[in-house]
Amino acid sequence: MTGYDAAGRATGETVTIPSSEVGLAGTYTTSTIYAPDDSPWSVALPKLGDLATEILDYDYNDLGALNTVTGATTYIASTRYTALSERSVAQLGVDGRRVGTRCTARTEPDDRLSSR
Repeated sequence: MTGYDAAGRATGETVTIPSSEVGLAGTYTTSTIYAPDDSPWSVALPKLGDLATEILDYDYNDLGALNTVTGATTYIASTRYTALSERSVAQLGVDGRRVGTRCTARTEPDDRLSSR
């Protein structure tokens, strides 16, 4: 760990990949900024192989459930939840290439999981 915030949460981590891993060898550091409820607000990712450095920003609804994740692109464009705060639909990707996913929800009287 490279540091901690006032709440004792790790704000950074360094990982070293050995030289035997061709194309990935090196030392990489990530850093995280947290929301008051310990959820990530922002995560900085290092350049790794062909992937550029990136900062992921997380957005949450009023109940603290994840709405969006954005960075160099949009990873989660929107999320909808049931009345029981279970994720029901997530829109992944950017406009023009967006994919919608239906999430597994508890719909059976005996609380079994089923996919819609």
